[in-house]
Amino acid sequence: MIFSTRVGGVDTQFGAREMNLREAIKDLAELPREATIYVAEGTTLTGAVPVLLVGRGAKAPPGWRYFLEVLIAREVLEVWSSWHNDRMPSPEEADEAIIYYAENDAYIYDDLA
Repeated sequence: MIFSTRVGGVDTQFGAREMNLREAIKDLAELPREATIYVAEGTTLTGAVPVLLVGRGAKAPPGWRYFLEVLIAREVLEVWSSWHNDRMPSPEEADEAIIYYAENDAYIYDDLA
């Protein structure tokens, strides 16, 4: 089923709701795995940045740029957790790990020793 929703003043399909990156990260397990996360062009990547979810085969409207697929964001947190004795990251740690991956195409590594 496809819904039409306004997110950040932009019409989109996919049943997206207005949220910021931290909310999207918190809800990753409930988000459709095939969705892609977009952020508004020209924004600084923080947990507070507005995001737009776009379904498979759909395109983001003008003014939004690719950030990361939901499936990959989930994997980033799984790797982070496995590197930290299966501990779940705090909201700040999750933001940092996912933003780092999106910017560097690599997992964040901190000295765990």
